Amino acid sequence: MSQWVTEGSLGAILYNSRIVTDEDIRKAVTEQERLSCRFGEALVHLGIVTAEDINWALSHHLNIPYIRLNREVMGADAATLLPERIARRYHAVPVIRTGDELRVALVDPLDKEALKEIAAVSAGALTICIADEKEVREMLDYLYGPEPQGTFGILSSAASPQETAAMVADTSGGRFLKWLLFLLTRKGYVSVTVAPLAEGGVVTGCQGIITEELGRLTLGGCARITARLRARAVLRKSSPATESGSMEYVNDGETLTIQVELLKGSAGKVITLKQAKSPRDVPFPPELFPLVHEMTERPGLVVVSLPMKETLNMMELLVNRHSFGQERLLLLGEGNETIRKQAPCIPLENISPEEHAAIITAVLEHAPDLLLLEGMDDSRSLHAAAQAALRGVRVVAGTGVGCAETYALLFSAWRQDHLIPSALRGIVMGEIFFTLCHACRKPLPMEPREGARLRLPPAATGYHHATGCAACGFTGRGEARLLAEVIVCDRLLVTLLESCGTGGEFAQRVAQREGETVRAQAIRLLLGGEISPETYLRVVTA
Repeated sequence: MSQWVTEGSLGAILYNSRIVTDEDIRKAVTEQERLSCRFGEALVHLGIVTAEDINWALSHHLNIPYIRLNREVMGADAATLLPERIARRYHAVPVIRTGDELRVALVDPLDKEALKEIAAVSAGALTICIADEKEVREMLDYLYGPEPQGTFGILSSAASPQETAAMVADTSGGRFLKWLLFLLTRKGYVSVTVAPLAEGGVVTGCQGIITEELGRLTLGGCARITARLRARAVLRKSSPATESGSMEYVNDGETLTIQVELLKGSAGKVITLKQAKSPRDVPFPPELFPLVHEMTERPGLVVVSLPMKETLNMMELLVNRHSFGQERLLLLGEGNETIRKQAPCIPLENISPEEHAAIITAVLEHAPDLLLLEGMDDSRSLHAAAQAALRGVRVVAGTGVGCAETYALLFSAWRQDHLIPSALRGIVMGEIFFTLCHACRKPLPMEPREGARLRLPPAATGYHHATGCAACGFTGRGEARLLAEVIVCDRLLVTLLESCGTGGEFAQRVAQREGETVRAQAIRLLLGGEISPETYLRVVTA
């Protein structure tokens, strides 16, 4: 397979179907970065393939039909089968309902978020087919009426007439994203936010303490910029309503890290972009690793809730402690460069939770001594991992979600099947955050009553925040830190599983136990003025 693509991606499908070459993919990746567009759009823009080539390859590979859309194929009640906000957000056309089965035509059948949201609002079975993007747009306007004009229409002088025209012409949202990044990296904005409202989206920018409106766009434009960011950024769900991550942006030859924050709203995702210092060099706390290593010295399951890069760094330390010549190591996922040199890595792109669980069970036939799992964010996968541990395998599973969701996942699995306490050896929890910039750190005016309402620990000297300065690039951020703890599965943890009524209660009571917990570490940093109340609340509720 081409070195430029990952297994299961559109590039891999086209390459394996012999529609594109390795050189074609290399050119498309470069063009994708230049235009800030989707990979398929870059291929079409370069004239390497047509949209029909892509649709045919996806249809053949995924074994789903390719449909030509027109008014004749649409059901009489098609417009009532899917909410307009979801249809426009994901370029999805509800075609017809037959009995309990709903047929939906999608431009991108690899979009997991689209499939999840469509399934959530449609009752009964869901059948997916592929359709041409132009025909999808025509049918969306036919079903729901024409989309309001003025997509990405900028209402301030922040964009020139030429820039505005280019953004309006590029309905994919690529030019708009490029403009947002330009505002961050060249115009001195600390952050830019796209907020979808009932009547359309509002774009605002923050410079120091001043926030100004930069433009307006339609809900369809909000959906397209969200899809664009999902394709570019590495995101991690920290709660059911929030996602955080980062993306790299090349500016004048310098690679910058852009912080991406998504918040689920009633009209779409609220997006905030910030230029941030990269936390890529944050090591796993060395004083905690002996505890992790001890938990993996005998069969059992260790669940890890750290950002993915830090999860892989911890797994790398474990791999380095084990001799590949004497033990069988296996990782389900992409791994990192060091792990790939020492252990077979099996990519698991675009598979269902059922398939993920089935693969975990199937690899036991290869008798691994140490099984490493990436992205185990479903109770079915957790159940399969627990079964592997009970069969004598040492299993380390990274969830890829925040601490609160990991606790909820464990609690749900416990309720469904009591395997978990028998298999679980321990939990590794942690969150990355930034301390306050010492150069611009200031006391934060806050009434004690407000602090109590937010459930902040009382601070005798008050709380602090940072307003941004030249030293920190006007971000208010200091150094990146990782707060982490290792929770051994003892009788106390089992008692909490048995006595709590909900996953939220379980997470709260685990966090409140005595010892050097993440919460206790965060309290010290808050009271010492190293982090703001906002950061504290994010760390303790992640």
